[in-house]
Amino acid sequence: MSIIDKITTAVSEAIESALGVSLLDMIIQLLATVILVLIVKRFFWSKVTAYIEKRREVVKAELSNAEAASAEAMEIKAKTEAEANELRKNARHVLESARLQGEEERNQIIQSAKHEAKKIADESKKATALDIEKAKAEVNNQAVELASLMAAAILEKEIDPATYADLANTKTVSKEH
Repeated sequence: MSIIDKITTAVSEAIESALGVSLLDMIIQLLATVILVLIVKRFFWSKVTAYIEKRREVVKAELSNAEAASAEAMEIKAKTEAEANELRKNARHVLESARLQGEEERNQIIQSAKHEAKKIADESKKATALDIEKAKAEVNNQAVELASLMAAAILEKEIDPATYADLANTKTVSKEH
């Protein structure tokens, strides 16, 4: 045996013991695979690459559509946020306006109440002053009446000063009741 035959036999045995396949089976399998690749390349490769290219274009279109939709969503989100901020500002403005209007109405009500209270107090003072004047006039009338009654009693009777003081006290007490 020649050295090449020995090497070939040794490699064949090593492959068979390691892989469980003989060297001849492996060579046949490799040739079949190469033939299969050549047949696929010759008859089917253009169809496979065309399908892959179409798929790549579809994926690219979907990706660009997704990017456009994402950009549109971002624009809508920004617009919505701007509108929300505007609504918040308007709400704050309305609340502030309502608070100021309420404060103004409260001040008007307080001023009106103060004016009404002052008017009632003035009318009460006038009524009290009028009642005081009436009371003074009545006291004066009673004093005049008492003086005329006393004068009449004095004229009817001539009495001494002690009887006069007693008579004045009696008339005063009877008038008070």
